[in-house]
Amino acid sequence: MRRQKAGHYILLVSYSTLTNKKTCIQFFKFAAVGLLNTGLQYCVFYVLYSLFGVYYLTASAVGYCVGMCNSFLLNKTWTFKSFNTRTEIQFIKFVLINACALIVNLVVLKIIVTVMSVQPELGQVVAIVFSTLANFLGNKFWTFR
Repeated sequence: MRRQKAGHYILLVSYSTLTNKKTCIQFFKFAAVGLLNTGLQYCVFYVLYSLFGVYYLTASAVGYCVGMCNSFLLNKTWTFKSFNTRTEIQFIKFVLINACALIVNLVVLKIIVTVMSVQPELGQVVAIVFSTLANFLGNKFWTFR
């Protein structure tokens, strides 16, 4: 009984954290940065894969890394307005979260291409949705909290 009440409290805290004005503004800024990074990632992926014949998973990983560097700078200074002087620690956390999100991206892309026989260009769009969700949650609640 006591554990159940604690669980409800955690859900309420999480819900109130996610719905407060500051978090909503951060979400929309994160989404704007994410759209820019997604476009940047896809452009790099498309150019490497379609024009230069780079293996689709390698092209995706390179595009992801380009977007990740841009994302750190914009999210630290604009989205979360973090002026933490321990930028190197934040960057390490950011990279770890992005590594997890990259793994999500590559696994989803591999499954979509090999199991569902979807073209890599379309599969990448679906994989980006999953990796973006993992990225936001990790950075909101760990990197820039």
